[in-house]
Amino acid sequence: MYQIIVVTMNPEILATYEKIADWGDMGLKMPVYLRTVSEAKAYLKAHKVDAISYRLDDSQSDELHAFLDESFPAMPIFHASAREERLREVLREAKTILNRLHADFSEESYSEDEIMYMLRREFITALMEGKVQKPLEVRSRMKMLRCKADIENSVFLVDMEIPAGDLFLSDRWRYGEERLEVALNNFFGRESDNIIYYLSMPSAKTLRLLAMPRAETRNADSSVTAVVSRHVNDSINKMRDMLELEVRVVGVEALPSLMSLATDGENSVKEDA
Repeated sequence: MYQIIVVTMNPEILATYEKIADWGDMGLKMPVYLRTVSEAKAYLKAHKVDAISYRLDDSQSDELHAFLDESFPAMPIFHASAREERLREVLREAKTILNRLHADFSEESYSEDEIMYMLRREFITALMEGKVQKPLEVRSRMKMLRCKADIENSVFLVDMEIPAGDLFLSDRWRYGEERLEVALNNFFGRESDNIIYYLSMPSAKTLRLLAMPRAETRNADSSVTAVVSRHVNDSINKMRDMLELEVRVVGVEALPSLMSLATDGENSVKEDA
């Protein structure tokens, strides 16, 4: 069973946690409740912890998050909700992620960072394919999966076309569409110039690239657009040179935030609403 810690002084959140009695049935140990950042740091240094939930004021949240980024970059962080239904939902999500993080991959060895990257890719691919409904789920899941992008601000969606995609797969590639998607992801890279990239391949002839700026690029939309455009063109040229694969951009869209890709649309619903 997995150990979580809860860091908050919020009485409503603590009362919600105390309503839950079936921790073992969820595959979780009884949470450890802590009140301050200093208590959390000390506990994390001395004990094995699998996931953390916290609700603190802004300055303390920033301090704890910075510590987690430095010392526990692959530890899932989940929302400390004051609503029991919502809390149970995020606990189930956290348990699913923890199962993947601690799964036995037999002959293949992946680090926790690599598994978290794969989980982010899976979720973002589902998001780009219109399989995620709620903006709230996007915000919650990306926090849980330790996304480094500034998801509350503008992101860029680039649609591309592979005119000879079917022919390339059948006559030249021969390793299957899934492995081609992985290979093309490598051309775009995970991050460049403070922009994080994720590529999906909805079909043999289409690609979708999501470009998510880090917080360092906030309020610099024009320069971010230029950086993304240059990176896309460079990646397309590399694919042409190395794979002899022609790819062309057919559309670029700037979205207000990552939550805009949820099928219910962007909204202002708070996590405790």
